[in-house]
Amino acid sequence: LDRSDLASLARVCRRVNAVSVPYLYRSVYFDLPTRIEPSDPLLAQLETFTDSSFDLLKHTLQVVVSGDWYEAYDAVIPLEGRRNILSPAVRMFNALLTACVGKMPKLKKFYWDAHIPPVQRLVSKLAIHPSIQTLRIQTSVDHIPNPYHYPALRFHNFGTLQSLNLVQIDKNSVLESIGMVLNTSHLLTTVSLWADIESQLSLAPLLLMIDRVDHLPVKRLDLRGFAEFHCAVKSLWAVLSPTVLIALTIELGDLFDADEDDGVWGEAIAAQIRLKTLTVSHVTTGLANYILSFKGLETVHLMPCNITRPIGPFWAFVEALTTNHSGFLRVLGLCPQDVDDNVYLLDAQTLLNVTENCSHLVEFGFGIHQDMIDNVDLVFQLSRLKVLLIQVFVGSMSEEDEDNGGQILQFRNRIAQSLEQDLCPDLKYVAFDEGPVYSVETGPQHVRRLIEYPGRVRETVLLQQEMLNWIDDVY
Repeated sequence: LDRSDLASLARVCRRVNAVSVPYLYRSVYFDLPTRIEPSDPLLAQLETFTDSSFDLLKHTLQVVVSGDWYEAYDAVIPLEGRRNILSPAVRMFNALLTACVGKMPKLKKFYWDAHIPPVQRLVSKLAIHPSIQTLRIQTSVDHIPNPYHYPALRFHNFGTLQSLNLVQIDKNSVLESIGMVLNTSHLLTTVSLWADIESQLSLAPLLLMIDRVDHLPVKRLDLRGFAEFHCAVKSLWAVLSPTVLIALTIELGDLFDADEDDGVWGEAIAAQIRLKTLTVSHVTTGLANYILSFKGLETVHLMPCNITRPIGPFWAFVEALTTNHSGFLRVLGLCPQDVDDNVYLLDAQTLLNVTENCSHLVEFGFGIHQDMIDNVDLVFQLSRLKVLLIQVFVGSMSEEDEDNGGQILQFRNRIAQSLEQDLCPDLKYVAFDEGPVYSVETGPQHVRRLIEYPGRVRETVLLQQEMLNWIDDVY
């Protein structure tokens, strides 16, 4: 039942109302309307929820704040921002929202993805909330075209928090306060910190605040956008537990240095970090050596990257995976690099190596040149394959898109022919480049268009984007 159905049920009778209302208010959405209208749904919602006689927020488990602030304030907020004044309207909205949170004793998840900043009072209220478990906040706002002023948030306490996801971090003071949360937390198992690339932040301010005897209880760590990761690498591996940490994502920015990166993975080897899931934006000799230092990786994803990556270590990286982890790998995504024609494309021998040795793969993504169409059938040696992502390159990266489209059609037809032979009976999704995603039907197998772009197929690893996951969680 959707929300309109639940609202209708609530009006049937008292008995049905008592059953349906807890579900109706389980998730509360504050959607910023952008425009001022005669009937403002956000204002009506806040007026109702903050009324002293309204008690239905006692059923709320999840809050989502999203959308753009009123356009009418665009001319005023920049003026206030230049004077380091937070918009009074934004402050009032936050104050009312904080009052609403105070009426939610069962609140477990809070998501802030609005294009205005949350204020400290709201964050502090969440910090002392007795049941909050998941927190996702966009900590700053876009400075262009309107220079919003927003005070640096301080995170502290959060004794019950289990999952922390902070996006667009742009101040060292925020990192320091996060370090204090990590220093005292015993329940926090998932940490995702995405820095604002333009701010050129280092991870050091966070790590310097961690001073604890035991290791962090973090199982999944996601670090993106930091300009400097290497300067405090020993501190990072020292605070992580080699027996608890199972998933790691590292995306580096413009100051990427291959030599320093080799040191990162050398320290990981010394710390005996043994991962199940690894997502990286770059491949270096140090990473290849780290892959060779243990066995047991189940998911490896080389994500897209906007900086030029070294080509040489790529082959050693793939070789290390097929040598040490072939019996464990279930997901392998090797996203090609598209900066300065410096691409990570599989040749026929490497593709054969993967398909022959990694027989347990259920998801496989890779890039190949148009001339490899006769070799694409090699993937159908993977009898357990459920997801296939192929990025086809036509000549140089400057070729016209329409030429690429024609080659994709040829690849699609080739795969359709192979499906008719029932070579991969479990294959469910096939995608090319940036989309669309095709669904493979059962019965007389054929392919049909499912969605326009990869990134929203939640039941997969390679066809979803971490940035969009929380949206699927709440809607």
